[in-house]
Amino acid sequence: MTKLVQDLLTDQGADLVKTYFAERAGATFNTIGANDPYAINEDDLLAVHMLNVPITPPMVRRLLQDADIREEISGLLFEIHPCVPLWGDEAETALAKADELWHVLDGVPDVGWVIAGKILARKRPHLIPVADERVWEYLKPKKGLFWETLRSVFRQDGMPEEVDSALRIEILRTPEMRARISTLRLLDIAVWMQG
Repeated sequence: MTKLVQDLLTDQGADLVKTYFAERAGATFNTIGANDPYAINEDDLLAVHMLNVPITPPMVRRLLQDADIREEISGLLFEIHPCVPLWGDEAETALAKADELWHVLDGVPDVGWVIAGKILARKRPHLIPVADERVWEYLKPKKGLFWETLRSVFRQDGMPEEVDSALRIEILRTPEMRARISTLRLLDIAVWMQG
């Protein structure tokens, strides 16, 4: 996986990110509406929908109106610091809690693994990458080890800085955009566009 990532950084990765932000609705995924770090709200579902996934009435009712599921989700979100990066020392513990939350989300009607991951990526953009079949096909991680495999790539000396430097196009260099569009998100955009 490391070679695939490095190829994106040296080839056309920045051009892929630039095209994505010029042409794709998903460019608003991290910036649209409010993003309460400790709850899932309507803006989160709209953001996920911008990544071209269906948001169904049973999903909306369960995620936004079921007090028990909302409390369980909120409790788990409180256990995962919003700014823990995938390559940070605290990530191992945070990923264990994120996995627990992923299973809760995956159990909601019509959510499934892709939408569960996209919701998590919205809530914890420095820790969880956006992933779908296209990303999996390109990176080919071992089943059940995507986050850990990507973590090992990012833990290589200087890799987070290298990814950010190679892929952070000019419009994403303002302090506000640096805060909202994580280095991890830049990589998953380039991978998705390449895939």
